[in-house]
Amino acid sequence: GTCYENCRFDAINEGYEIDPFLCEGCGVCAYVCPEDAIRMEDVLSGYSLKSSTAYGKMVHGELNPGEETSGKLVTELKGKARSIAKKEEANLIIVDGSPGTGCPVIASLADVDLALVVTEPTKSGLSDLKRVIGLSENFDIKPAVVINKYDLNAEMVREIESFAGENGIPVLGKIPYDSKVTEAMMQGKSVVKYSENGATQEIKKIWGEVTSLLG
Repeated sequence: GTCYENCRFDAINEGYEIDPFLCEGCGVCAYVCPEDAIRMEDVLSGYSLKSSTAYGKMVHGELNPGEETSGKLVTELKGKARSIAKKEEANLIIVDGSPGTGCPVIASLADVDLALVVTEPTKSGLSDLKRVIGLSENFDIKPAVVINKYDLNAEMVREIESFAGENGIPVLGKIPYDSKVTEAMMQGKSVVKYSENGATQEIKKIWGEVTSLLG
């Protein structure tokens, strides 16, 4: 019964059967079992892929249905990106992190020079922003903020700017709500190539600020 008592995900029932949909594969059950009755096995959860785009090489992951992303996958993708960058003598790697502060985000932030935190002017957006800022500062990573769809809630924009100012965090730009962004996605194009106005102008300005911060 040691496995049942120690499974924090409730993936083992009282009959000592493991529910594969609840199991996170942490291995605690196998570690604590005094009879070595549990064996951990590798499972194919997805693939790491390399693509060429008009803007350079891209390394990305494709997960099988129902599989969750993990820090291990992010770390593997970043390692492959470094190898490509070294081979092609590229001096910049951009890591697109997932929302929140979970394992994939921690892996995304590892060994980076700048954390560009994109938020939206909502209460939940500000709450998530504070958590990510705290995480980045815990790793001694310089943070900066971008407010997306800023024109939807002026009061929350002021709260976000106030928080950033009190903590010495630069706000690099405020992207307006722009239907051209959705249109560009539907066309499979970059918004900066699809339209010259609205969000594109601010995105280009933000990119200039980012490159300036990175030196």
